[in-house]
Amino acid sequence: MEEEMLKALESYPPLLDVTHIQEILMVGQAVAYNESNSGNFPVMKVGRQLRVAKPLFAKYIIESSTYSSV
Repeated sequence: MEEEMLKALESYPPLLDVTHIQEILMVGQAVAYNESNSGNFPVMKVGRQLRVAKPLFAKYIIESSTYSSV
């Protein structure tokens, strides 16, 4: 699962923005912003934009999918 996730995220830049999060999670803009502001993964502000490091976001997805399959 982890290898598949990393391979799927390979084409994305090192810092993901909300648009990337939308694409990866297949959700709308409001859900992507809500998830970004939820504190479930570390987000940094660059100017007025939110960014998340790709490895940290991948970890969040892996842990979330592991949690929900239990």
